[in-house]
Amino acid sequence: MKKLLIAMLSMVFSTQAFSQVNAGEFSVSESSVYYGVRLGGNISSVSGDHSPYGSRLGLTIGGVIGLRVSDSTPLFVESGLYYTQMGAEKNKEEVNLNYLEIPALIKAGFELDNDIAILPFVGPVFGVGIAGKIKGYDENKEFHSESSFGKDKYLRPDVGLKLGCGAEWNMIYVELGYRFGIANIWDSEEFSQHNNAFFMNLGVNF
Repeated sequence: MKKLLIAMLSMVFSTQAFSQVNAGEFSVSESSVYYGVRLGGNISSVSGDHSPYGSRLGLTIGGVIGLRVSDSTPLFVESGLYYTQMGAEKNKEEVNLNYLEIPALIKAGFELDNDIAILPFVGPVFGVGIAGKIKGYDENKEFHSESSFGKDKYLRPDVGLKLGCGAEWNMIYVELGYRFGIANIWDSEEFSQHNNAFFMNLGVNF
């Protein structure tokens, strides 16, 4: 987590210097398309039936592209590709679930002045599990580690709903939000589990 915080702070300071030279290239009222990079973290949990774990910290990194869909209203559709660490943990037992995710967000832009804008957003996010480990004690109280995905384990496909708000100042972008799990990620017809997470991302829009 220390490395994550250092990386996020480094991005903020480097983009502040960059934006002083390139301030104003992206405008909510004028731009029809934008690109961005994101780096952040989340506090994730697995909710549902038979979920004895607590929350855990994870990393998020990705790139986005946004397209304006209305000439009269600053309304955007944003997508991209993210690598996201999710899961849950309690004491020494944990579930690591790593995903590639593609969001499909609707964003509305509101300019507070010439340099600052806020962008509330909502939309689905589609993920596929690419790696993960379940670590804990078995019935013989022996500690073990195994893959998170497979039969009678976690399913790789995932669908969630993101709700939050972003703010942009001179190309520097920050957002806060919550990801609600929609799809059942456990391979069982008897009970279900869902990925949920509070998230915060920092980045730059071009």
